[in-house]
Amino acid sequence: MTVRGFAAVRPDTLLVHLIAIGGGELVFRLTQLLTVALAGWFLGMADLGVIGIAWSLTAIAMGIVLGGSDPIGTHRLAVASPEQRARIIADVAGFKLILIVAAVPILFTVQMALGYEDAASRAQLLAQVCSMTLISLGYSWALCGLGRFYEQGLIRLVQGIATLALLPLLLLVFRSPLVVPMAEAAAAALAIVIARHRLGPCARLSPPSLAGLRDLAKPALLLGLAGVVGTVIWQMPVLAAAHWVSIEEVSHLSVLFRLILGLHPFLHVTLQTMYPSLARALASDPSQGRDMVFVLTLHACGAMTAMVALLAGVSDILVPTIMGPRFAEAAPLFRLLVPVMVPFTITTAMTSALLARGQTRPIVYVATATAVMEAVACNAAFWLWPAAPSALVFHLVLWGQAVLTGIAARRCGVIGWPTVTWDVWLNPRTLGRMIHRERVAGAPHSEPV
Repeated sequence: MTVRGFAAVRPDTLLVHLIAIGGGELVFRLTQLLTVALAGWFLGMADLGVIGIAWSLTAIAMGIVLGGSDPIGTHRLAVASPEQRARIIADVAGFKLILIVAAVPILFTVQMALGYEDAASRAQLLAQVCSMTLISLGYSWALCGLGRFYEQGLIRLVQGIATLALLPLLLLVFRSPLVVPMAEAAAAALAIVIARHRLGPCARLSPPSLAGLRDLAKPALLLGLAGVVGTVIWQMPVLAAAHWVSIEEVSHLSVLFRLILGLHPFLHVTLQTMYPSLARALASDPSQGRDMVFVLTLHACGAMTAMVALLAGVSDILVPTIMGPRFAEAAPLFRLLVPVMVPFTITTAMTSALLARGQTRPIVYVATATAVMEAVACNAAFWLWPAAPSALVFHLVLWGQAVLTGIAARRCGVIGWPTVTWDVWLNPRTLGRMIHRERVAGAPHSEPV
């Protein structure tokens, strides 16, 4: 079937699949944004700054804990025989615990290097580490690997709703920044209990095998390195600011970047849903796959540009409404920062294509180069002008990352100028028809990561 022939195909299954796999994930990720909003209304800027620094540090750790283990474990579980499933789940859980234990002293060392050695900051980071541990040990990835997408969505939905239900109740009786990780940890524990019940014998408690840990280590650490470096890229402006500016300005930046990352769930869920089709298309028909990646990148960029324009237009109302009136003065900076989502969207779409083709090394190289470039740029900017607007240098960093990712994707053969005419690749229905066609065709999967 040609690309023009997609006009006769109804892409209804794309919407169904998006709802099945993405609904709960979307709610869970939006919960992370709403927790910041609740904390902004109940707590002061200094407390929110302490939360923001602990969040930034543990987010970097979770990049390596989840960034490699979850996708590798999901892939292996999807192709494993029933008798192997419990062992894979135990190995992944054990590997995550090892990474968390190794990360803890590093996190506290970095916190001290940033100058936050007081008891309140240490207690906040400890609480956030406990929350990170429970969130990391969740079984959402296992349900995805077993193809139980509705249950996966339900677990994420329950976890998100539980966090939002507990947080305001705890804040009413105990107005402390410690309440935020407490609510997240309790909701994560509830999700673990429900998921273990749904998984049955697959989730039985058993020690990981040494052979399984060794087999998991190399691919998971390689992919996790890309994850942690990618997280560093987004947290670097806050961490650099923590060294150069006041805690109030750190609080502003922490909140603004959390708001901006609130756009990420929409992008993540969409790309997660399209990943299998990208993998099949690039493996079975590279030319058709390159067309799909081009159309996906173009449409995602267009949609994000429209969303960014809308958010920038209502920033004076949006920021104080979500975060509270004390953050009204941060609205102009939000308006200037939010366009960074456009180059980020371009990078994410092409990175998904590289991952679908099994090309993990270029992802690591680009992310590492971007992180080094950003560390220099952010610290230089804050040194020259120790104020929150210096974070605007982030624009140059993300556009540089988008260019590097495009070069890598072109060289790896996962994107190119489309072979179809503009009226086809500009049609908003073209992408849905492509994905539907790949599912119906049932082409073989790409090589494993």
